[in-house]
This record gives sequence, C-alpha cells and structure tokens, in this order.
Amino acid sequence: MNIELYAMRLPDASIPDAIPETLYIRTKGTVIRNVNSLQMAYDSILSFDTWFGCFDYMQWRKNTIVTTPIACFQIKGTMLVQCLIRTANGVSMLYEQTVTGDGIHPQVFPFSLSHLPENGFLYFQLQAKSDSCQFLSGYYLADVPALCPVQLAAVICTHQREEWVSRTIQQLFQWQAAHHPLPLTVFLIDNGQTWTKEKLPKTEQIRLFHNQNTGGSGGFTRGVQEALQEKKYTHILLMDDDIIADWNGIARTIAFLSVCKPELQETLTVGGTMMDIMHPSVQFEAGAFCKDRCLTGVQSQTDLTDENILLSRMTPFPANYAAWWACFLPVAAVKKAGLPMPFFIKMDDVEYALQMHQTVVMMTGVCVWHENFYLKYAPWNEYYITRNGCITYAMHGQAGNPISVTKELWRTVLRLLFLYRYDTADFVLQGYRDFLRGWSWLAETNAIQLHQTLLQQQETGTEQFSMDGKDVPADIPQISFFHATVADCKKQNTVFFFHPFTKKGMLAKQNNHRFFRTLWRMMRISVRMIFTYHRTVQGYQQHRETLCNDTAWHNRNDKK
Repeated sequence: MNIELYAMRLPDASIPDAIPETLYIRTKGTVIRNVNSLQMAYDSILSFDTWFGCFDYMQWRKNTIVTTPIACFQIKGTMLVQCLIRTANGVSMLYEQTVTGDGIHPQVFPFSLSHLPENGFLYFQLQAKSDSCQFLSGYYLADVPALCPVQLAAVICTHQREEWVSRTIQQLFQWQAAHHPLPLTVFLIDNGQTWTKEKLPKTEQIRLFHNQNTGGSGGFTRGVQEALQEKKYTHILLMDDDIIADWNGIARTIAFLSVCKPELQETLTVGGTMMDIMHPSVQFEAGAFCKDRCLTGVQSQTDLTDENILLSRMTPFPANYAAWWACFLPVAAVKKAGLPMPFFIKMDDVEYALQMHQTVVMMTGVCVWHENFYLKYAPWNEYYITRNGCITYAMHGQAGNPISVTKELWRTVLRLLFLYRYDTADFVLQGYRDFLRGWSWLAETNAIQLHQTLLQQQETGTEQFSMDGKDVPADIPQISFFHATVADCKKQNTVFFFHPFTKKGMLAKQNNHRFFRTLWRMMRISVRMIFTYHRTVQGYQQHRETLCNDTAWHNRNDKK
C-alpha cells in the first residue's frame, strides 16, 4: 500500500515572503522560480538539504514501519540525480543516476533505511544536463503492509483573534483544494465569545464552541472534552490562535502517524517547532526538557537555514514536552492521563506532558510561525509562571525541599528588587503565596475574576512599556529589559529599561519603602514555606483528579 509521506516543497506563496528560500531549497547557477515550478539552465543545481526538503531517516526508521522510501520527481529534460547523506563527517553519495523526464511520469529513486549512519540526514540533489530543464515536483512515498487510520481533532483555543484564526482556516481549505482533504475536524473554542457560525465556512469540518474565558488551559481542555465525546478521533492537535499554520507540516505528521509502529501508536506525541515570525528561519526551540525545577529549550534561537544547525537536529535529544502551539497527542494517552490542570495560562503544557509521560518526537519539517514571546511579556505573567511552576514541580517529582525552594524564592525576588522591579516582585510573591494556599484554594478560586484582578494590578503599577527612549535624560542609563543585570543598576537611582523590539520602555527608580515592604513580605512567605511546604505538596499530589475531572472542568467552562 503506497502512501505519500511528504512533498519536497518549493517556497510556499501562502507563507510570508520573508521566509528564506533556503528553508525549502538551495540552488546554484541559473534557477528561475515560476508559480509552480523551477526553470533550470544547463549545469544548474537544485538541492534539498533543507529544513523542508531533507529526509530525517532517524525519525522514520525509529518510529515507523517504513523501510524503503521512494523519492519521486516530476521533471522535464535530462538531469543527474544524486542521493546524498550528510553526517558530521561530511557528505557521502548513496548513488547517482542520470534520467530524462517528460514532465508527466515521475522518476523514482528508492533507498533503504536499514544501514544508514546515525545522526545524519538524506537528501537529493538534481543537476540539469540539458538546456531548459524544468523541475515540477518532488515527494517521498513508502510502500507499507497496512496503514493505521488517523482521525485528527484540531483544537484551536481563541480569544478575540478573528483575523489570525480566519487566516488559519482559510489556509486549511486552500491547502485541501490544492491537494486532498485531510482527516481532521477543527474544534474552535471561542473564549472571547465573539465568533458566530456566519463568520465560518459552512462545513462539517469546523465546529464552534463558545466558552467562558478560562484561559488557554480551559479552552484547550474544553476542546479535548468535546473531541473525546465523539469517540472517533485517534489524535488531538492543540494549536494556538496567533500562529501562521503550515498545513503541509500537519499533512506530513498525519502520514507519519499513519505508519507509526504499532507499539507507539498510543503513546507517541509529535511536536511542531515554533518559528519566530520576525525572524522566520529561527526556531524558538526544538522541544524542551523539564528537570530539577528547570525548563530548558532544545536548540533555542537557532537558524535552520544553517546546514550545521539542521544536522544537529538529527541527533536525538531529551525533550520531554512539546508546547501547545502545535502538539499532536494520542487520544489513548489523553484518556489515561486525564484532563489538564486549571492553570489558566502558563505551564499547562509542561504539567500535562509530565502527567502523560510523553515520548516526544519533534518532527523535522513540521512547524508554525508565532510571535516572539518577548512581544507578549507583561509583569503579571510572572504570577502564573511562579504559581503554576511550583504546582507542576510538586506533582511530578521535582518538589525539592522547603529550604531549597525558599532559596529559589529569595534569589528571584532579591534580583528583582535590585533591578527596582517592585511590581514584578509583587507578582512573584503572590504566585508563591497562592501556591501555598493549596489545592483546595485552586479548586475554589474563580480564575476569571483572579485574572481580572491581576490585570487591574498591572494597570495601576509603574512597570509599563509606554515611554520613548528619546525622552529620557542623557544621564540615565538605558538598558535592554530582558538582558538587564543587577550590575547595570549598581550606583544608579534611576534606570530606563527598554523593550528590544518596540524600543518603548519604563523608568525604574530606587524606592526604599517598597524595597523593605517587599522584603518583609518575602520573609513572612518564607516562614510559611518552611512550615507548610510538605503538606501543600502532598495535597496537590493527592487531589489532581479532583482538580481535573470532567465535572470540575464542566463547571469552570460553563457549557450550558
């Protein structure tokens, strides 16, 4: 049974023009790009040693039943086709063949995965050997004994981002019109309650659900609940609403899951890489690892047009969670793990990955483009990062002891105090305080009202990115907000922190009254931490089911 694994893509018109061509192809000589083809002069070269074009045989060999893929090319003219392997030792040739194509019948080039070297990738290179050659398309096929049927529930949680989501949906139908229908249904969870059915295409492929604004945690959980009720889906895709989706990558993942090894079909999570919209070839991270109360992104802020970076992606890395901007979860594992925690935002994907004990594959060539997180930062974020981080570590073997956690608290807050970031220090302390209030407080708290309180607190604070650096007196140091150190503020009563992207900023002034008030508050929370930490941790560990069961989430999301 033949299945198309994925296409060796040409630059995509549906994706922003700023995305470098070298994510798709590399060329030498005269290669002219037409709408759906490439015109190649004699001796010019087209190479697919790229993010979208290479074949990551390590992933396919380890996780699927594919043994002998076939590369297919539709070409016109005579070309020298080379099958190449790139490893840390350089480039070696598997074989080469000169062929002449008529532009209709595909030229096929099989290769076996069994004896290919570790930590490398395979790619094809085509060299024109006649005048006016034309490359029309390329793709990988596989002949397998049987397919595992995949039905995908694509859950998009949104809050008043109609323009972004409309584009994502439009691109889905454009892709299907150009290729084939995908076995998926979109579950659009409207936390802002601004969507109507009239704004959506009239199709059974999209379902709209209005939801209370219980944050990303609540919206995604609502989508999971709705998908589980229908009992036909094999996988759930969780997607942010403020992304540029790549449906080619989603189709690639569906093919990957269709040929997944039987023993992995109910456990394998597939993650998509987040690319930076402002720097479209730069990945935010290739998955991440949570260990010892620390989150470490894999290959953070690296450029995938760099051949050495691309090669390093082929080395297995210890990611144990994939973020929810594009994360494919097997339904069987979801049923076993239960529903996510009521975190509102932040750390929900980390906690749920640890709850599921995920086997994570970050697929090469699968990605979305997302705004840089720096653009979304606000001091109130630290409340959720702190509170939800403490809960996550408590429930999943990273609780530590009260002394070490108290030291962590002091390091964090003292740094903020010496940076004169008193508002942020308050949010961090509130996060620790509410963590110590325990599981019952979390169960009873109205998350919507709490979030509104945090936003109001932010609005009345002093840490606002609203001032132009041009208006700052010359004797006040100007420091990048996200790279500031305590040394930058030493012997300074006032500093100007500017946002590296917007260039707007804020004046941070030394305030002894707020310093000592925050210090006193930190001491009180530290005492409480030392005496109640173990009991608090046990409470979260013992009552996850109470916090996350279907009824509890039904009440929060108010489905009626």
